Amino acid sequence: MDIKDIKIDGNTIYLVLNPILDDAGEWGGAVDIKMATHDGGSLTEDETLELRNSAYTMVAALHADSYDDDIHAYLQEAVVEMFYNDEDGSLTAKDTRTTTSSDGNVVTLTFNSVTEGSA
Repeated sequence: MDIKDIKIDGNTIYLVLNPILDDAGEWGGAVDIKMATHDGGSLTEDETLELRNSAYTMVAALHADSYDDDIHAYLQEAVVEMFYNDEDGSLTAKDTRTTTSSDGNVVTLTFNSVTEGSA
């Protein structure tokens, strides 16, 4: 999937991850994360805040992953539980409520589930 094929509207929140390279152009694993939004979406203020909170949670998980070994282990286990590599190298969701597609370095996740348990 090319970025131009992604549906973008006023409700879209972008999380942009870029590797931080040293002076020699080598990547040591550090990532710069930026979040961008649009004005004028159709969501209510509360819905927009909830969507932003989901994005903030993803950023916080990336941050915590690098500082806490237990969180790192938990997140890595979750990745293994949610995904596996097909023979052709594509990323496929194990959970049928989650669909993924992969093209190059763009992975699209779509969660089509209702909340289970208490929320």
